[in-house]
Amino acid sequence: MMSAPVETWGGPMKATGVLVGHQSFLRSLFDGIERELRDVKTSAEVAAFAQLAERMMSDYGAIEKVQDAQGYSNHQDCVSFLIQAQQARPVMEAKSLLLLAIHMLRDHVVEEEQGIMMPAAETFQARSLQS
Repeated sequence: MMSAPVETWGGPMKATGVLVGHQSFLRSLFDGIERELRDVKTSAEVAAFAQLAERMMSDYGAIEKVQDAQGYSNHQDCVSFLIQAQQARPVMEAKSLLLLAIHMLRDHVVEEEQGIMMPAAETFQARSLQS
């Protein structure tokens, strides 16, 4: 069964193209947070970045809850560190919690790629995977 293409500004996009784009977006988000975190001076700034990451991951987690119980459990662990980084605490501790969550989320994205993208390449015809 082939999935319906998603319309983008460049024309129709296959499901795997959407997933690859999503993974790329998340990596860029993580890179940006890590880069900006170097100059952060207050725990309120750390909390703002942690809240941004948590909100970006909330819909992602809802999808995983339905599709992948282990992935959802890992996702929840990451989100718990993001929530802890938003609570009142010393700046260095908040930064450490946020960086830990980002590291875990990066690993989570890689595991998802291996769990979805590689089997898709083995299962579907090449033309249905191309964007």
